[in-house]
Amino acid sequence: MLKRFATVENFLENFTVDLLFEMNDEVLWHFFRKKVKKHLKKIADVKKVIVICDEYTNTPEVVDASAFRADVYVLNRKNLFIRYNVIASDTGVLVNKFYAI
Repeated sequence: MLKRFATVENFLENFTVDLLFEMNDEVLWHFFRKKVKKHLKKIADVKKVIVICDEYTNTPEVVDASAFRADVYVLNRKNLFIRYNVIASDTGVLVNKFYAI
């Protein structure tokens, strides 16, 4: 199971790197939410996926700084709740992981 979630981190990082030079707008947010949900639902251990990527995570200050932010919440079959905080900027992508039971 832990290997699968390491894969989630790798996917989020690699997928977000490809988006670094796109316009940080509603079109990108929708695309990110759709692709992340679709990919993560393919993982057998994932029960529920919530992706928050909108004007609340990408405030005008974030957009003006040429950055991108998203929060991805994953609930697995054992009811372990994991939050991935995705932060992308011109220096790269950082994915922070937080656990809750």
